[in-house]
Amino acid sequence: QMGGTGLSGLALAEDRNTPFQLGLEGHVFFVVNPITNRIQIVTAKPDSAGHHHYEKQEDFLVAEDKWFRPVAAHFGPDGCLYIVDWYNKIISHNEVPRSHPDRDKTRGRIWRVRHQSQKLMRPPDLTTMPARELAARLDDSNALVARLAWLEFTDRGTGVDAAVLEAVARDNQAPGAQRLGAFWALEATGRLHPDLIISFARHEDAALRYEAVRAAGEANLSESAFLAVAEAAPDDSNYRIRAALGNAVRYHRKASPAMMALAARLGKPPLSGNGRDVYDRNFERYLARWAMETHRDATVVMLDSEAGAKLDIEARLLAIQALEPAQAAPQLLKILPEMNRALHENELALIAGELKLPAVMEGFARLLGDPDRQMPMLQTLRRLDVVLTTDRKLAGAVEAACLDMLRRDPTPANRSLAVDLARRYRLAGLSGEVRDWLTADRTPAELATGLAALREMGTGEMAPFSLYLNHPDHVVARQALMGFAHAHDPTVVNALARQWDHLSGGLRQLTIDGLTSSRTKGERLVQAMIAGDFDGLDGAAIEKLTAVLGADHPSLAKLARGNEGSTWPVLRLTGDPEDRILTGINLRGAFTLECWIQLDPGIDNNDNILGRWGGPDINFFEGRLRVYAGTRERDVIVANRAMKPHTWTHCAITRNKAGRMRIYLDGEIDQAEGKSWGGDMLGLHIGETNMGGGCAARYMELRVWDVERSPEEIRKNYRTSFATGDRPSHLVERISGDNPDAKLAGRAAVQITRDVPELVNPDEAEELATRLARFRGLATRDGDAAKGRILFQALCATCHQVKGEGQQIGPDLSGAGAMGIESLLRNILTPNAQLESGYYRHDIMLTNGTLLSGFLAAEDAHTVTLRQVGADERVISRKTIKAHTTSRRSLMPEGLVEGLGDGQVTNLFAFLKSLK
Repeated sequence: QMGGTGLSGLALAEDRNTPFQLGLEGHVFFVVNPITNRIQIVTAKPDSAGHHHYEKQEDFLVAEDKWFRPVAAHFGPDGCLYIVDWYNKIISHNEVPRSHPDRDKTRGRIWRVRHQSQKLMRPPDLTTMPARELAARLDDSNALVARLAWLEFTDRGTGVDAAVLEAVARDNQAPGAQRLGAFWALEATGRLHPDLIISFARHEDAALRYEAVRAAGEANLSESAFLAVAEAAPDDSNYRIRAALGNAVRYHRKASPAMMALAARLGKPPLSGNGRDVYDRNFERYLARWAMETHRDATVVMLDSEAGAKLDIEARLLAIQALEPAQAAPQLLKILPEMNRALHENELALIAGELKLPAVMEGFARLLGDPDRQMPMLQTLRRLDVVLTTDRKLAGAVEAACLDMLRRDPTPANRSLAVDLARRYRLAGLSGEVRDWLTADRTPAELATGLAALREMGTGEMAPFSLYLNHPDHVVARQALMGFAHAHDPTVVNALARQWDHLSGGLRQLTIDGLTSSRTKGERLVQAMIAGDFDGLDGAAIEKLTAVLGADHPSLAKLARGNEGSTWPVLRLTGDPEDRILTGINLRGAFTLECWIQLDPGIDNNDNILGRWGGPDINFFEGRLRVYAGTRERDVIVANRAMKPHTWTHCAITRNKAGRMRIYLDGEIDQAEGKSWGGDMLGLHIGETNMGGGCAARYMELRVWDVERSPEEIRKNYRTSFATGDRPSHLVERISGDNPDAKLAGRAAVQITRDVPELVNPDEAEELATRLARFRGLATRDGDAAKGRILFQALCATCHQVKGEGQQIGPDLSGAGAMGIESLLRNILTPNAQLESGYYRHDIMLTNGTLLSGFLAAEDAHTVTLRQVGADERVISRKTIKAHTTSRRSLMPEGLVEGLGDGQVTNLFAFLKSLK
């Protein structure tokens, strides 16, 4: 796309010297735009550096017919433009399901466009054309014919007279395009001579020089020939040629140290800013380093050679970084005296990652103690990857340098730097410095930074945080609350119980994170909850307490008696062919069948909801829910979306009186197209399949209604359990793990589990509907988006980003306004209802008894990285992990907006609606 021009689509092949040039200069490209129903024109003009500058021209074709959907276009060998028109009311993107009735699946057109001055012509038969005549076609005015000509030479292979192509390629009077076509044909047939490549490399035409350098690597030229081709490439004015050199060295199978020296010469000093030259320089450095990493042995030899010694300092630095880290770090330290600038972030990270080597540790400590280098190095250390900040050797060196800096030069800037480093590297030895820093007259931002540093350092103090719990700045107050809740003294539980009723949903979550961070505080919290404190805690708090105390802790059993619903009974089938739940269900006429199901891996038609051996079967053929009516009618309807193993999914199938069926997944329609079939399905059992295979799944809340339920009814009640209360009208069957008379066969069993979808009873569903209606009314009013933005920063920015501001824990909300009010409401009021697995909460118990909770940001064989709400990312060594559990509950607390006034809710939604 081009900013502000409304372009979207596929660039088409250009023609040469035809009426379709339309009198425009430069390369003329056509762009198909199915969204705006038009064909657009863009011209491209290269500059001396090889960059093309694009300019949108007047539209070539605009259709008033909104079904005109051009999706591709090409010039044909007859010189005409062919446009593929999808011709559809709905464009190709997935705004609506693929089963939507307005999707046209039968019509489509191809338009042939001819310029009025064009004469009808028969496309040339290149396959029978003599070599000399075919060579002339390499510069055909029709770009497609020219391309097909060199492909025809390629197809003929060694049967082509190479002399014909050689003559064209070496003819300095021939057009450049024709010479390139001959060059490619020779290359494709394996008869490209090194001296021809060398002659191209010395040509004034940049296009020919580029092809020479590119081919030098792919042809694996000898060292002498390669150097003859590429010796001037590092300093060529054309960026494509410089980039081609990096690739050529990388592709060469036997790259020599002399070739590595050429690649290293691309390592000119990085440029600052955002211009095209900056991008080119960074990309060339990237390609050069990739080439040198690919051929590390040759790079090592090159660095020790005379050619390596002659390289500029920046080129040598880039080559050193291409070595294995254990080799690179000592060499980088050795070359530092020659540098007249501070270490870049990646260079410092390379050294810091190898502190296990005594020589590197000694050199690094010496650098950090150098007054002239200390400040720049500490500034750069602020930006190191979070994984490196967990290295205790590095942290010790940083702490010593900070103390030395503050002793020698305790300026405000240096003290601020030390506080930031104390936070990032968790430098407990600087706790006194941070406390002293907080006592001075500080801005709210400085106070928040200092409090966060104390908390991350893990001092466990209460006093510094208690001073700021009621600070008027919400960021300062939040940091104070988090630090206070993470204090080691268990009396913080009692102190925070007194403030609980005044905390918002988000602050309550941060509080519980701190109070469940250790066993001692967890035990005190359970006792407080049993006594009636901390009203309104949800299942997430129970899960965290279970993680920190252990599932068998007696206080949890006592607490659970007052918190029913934290575990659920489900029906379990193991995959044994004898497993089933004998239900004998009959489906006649109009009906609705719905069920929550969690399938094991390897989903196929042995897995089902209901079926009968040799008869109808509602199963998951190829992972998709389907209704199979038997060998005669076969498939009646098949879902579009495939099921995911280990994931609870609500499946619903409806049939009306006319026999038309629909499939719903997780409350939303998935498939509305199928056969019209009204046959009876009798004697169906859970897990009994048409083929007699074994089903491996968990089931809960299977329901049968004797009417076709509407989409609104399914969406409203799919998360409702009818285990209690009066049975609704038309509900004729309800089967779940809580049925005391369930007839189990084979190894089928009732299983108690915490891993279930969040369901509510009918009263709770009505209460939720009432809440939704209330907040829907507030969200649709006109509000003050500016005030809403302030609320967003206080409530939401600890987890969500908007246009680069905020934290990256939950989804980016920069486009939240496009979600619609209904979706926003449900995500805010019921955050656990549609939670994607990537946002599950992870609870990690450390061997020292600390519990950490957050979003899994990364993991490898040695570490797990948690992104915590309101706190810094935490990299955890697997050696320190005692237990790691995953919860289907969101990190986002329920009731986040419950404590807001009506006007605040309206303003918050005004801001969210503005994000488009």
